[in-house]
Amino acid sequence: MADKNIIKKTVIVAIGFLVVVGILRIAIPPQVDVLERQKEIPVTVIPITKSPITGVRVTVSFNPDKTIFGDVDAKNAEEALLKLAEKDNVKVEMKKYSFGNLITKIGDLENSKTNSWIYYVNGTGGDKAANLFKLKNGDRVEWKYEKNLTM
Repeated sequence: MADKNIIKKTVIVAIGFLVVVGILRIAIPPQVDVLERQKEIPVTVIPITKSPITGVRVTVSFNPDKTIFGDVDAKNAEEALLKLAEKDNVKVEMKKYSFGNLITKIGDLENSKTNSWIYYVNGTGGDKAANLFKLKNGDRVEWKYEKNLTM
C-alpha cells in the first residue's frame, strides 16, 4: 500500500509539474536570440547621397552694354544660369534633347541662324550640354550671346 501511495503522489506531482510548465509556456513567450530576431526583421538600407553643390560665379553677357552676374550654389552650368536668372528675374528657355538640354533663349535674346548662347567655364567653352557639365567650387561660368561660326 505504501508503494501505491508513493506512486500516486509521484504521478500527482508529475502532472502538477507538467500543468505548471504548460501554463508558463503560454504566459511567457520563449526568448529569441538577438541575431535570430535581426534575421526575421527585413531591413532596407537607403544610401544617403549628397549632391555636390558648389559656390560659383555666374556672368551673363547679353551685349557689351548689358551684363548680369552673381554668386550661386550649383551642381552644373545650367543650374548656375537658372539660379542667377531667377535672382535677377530673367526668363530662360531651353529644349531637351537626348544629348542634354540646349539653352535657346535668355531674356529677350534667342538663338538664331546668326547668334547663339554659348557657355564657358573658367574661360573654356563647354564641351557638353550645360546640364551635364559638373562644376567645382570656385568655378566661373559665363554665358555669352555670340555670333555663330560660319563654314
